[in-house]
Amino acid sequence: VVDNTIKHIKNQANYHVKRYANRLSNMLGFKTPYTTKTWIWSGKVKTRHRMMSGATVPFDEPFLVTNERTGESCELRFPRDYANDLTGANTVNCGCSVSYDRNKNSKKNIMR
Repeated sequence: VVDNTIKHIKNQANYHVKRYANRLSNMLGFKTPYTTKTWIWSGKVKTRHRMMSGATVPFDEPFLVTNERTGESCELRFPRDYANDLTGANTVNCGCSVSYDRNKNSKKNIMR
């Protein structure tokens, strides 16, 4: 339980830092540094999110996650996004992670 809570806190902090970077960049007239995010499946044999592997959405959009065992669906900002999963069917003991994809042009704009 403690490991999952720590992973959740890290995921939430990472998401909010990247969201803040996007908003600050836009405020300063730069391109958004993080444009998309990709769901990374844990690779566990007994899993609920194998079909989510590689799913990519715009940064500000949630992932539509369906539990492959129960069929329960919810919209999550990142794996273990407890605030958006009322039943816990898609977050409790989830071993998945997320990759935030950088805008390849964002560095050029910062260096102008």
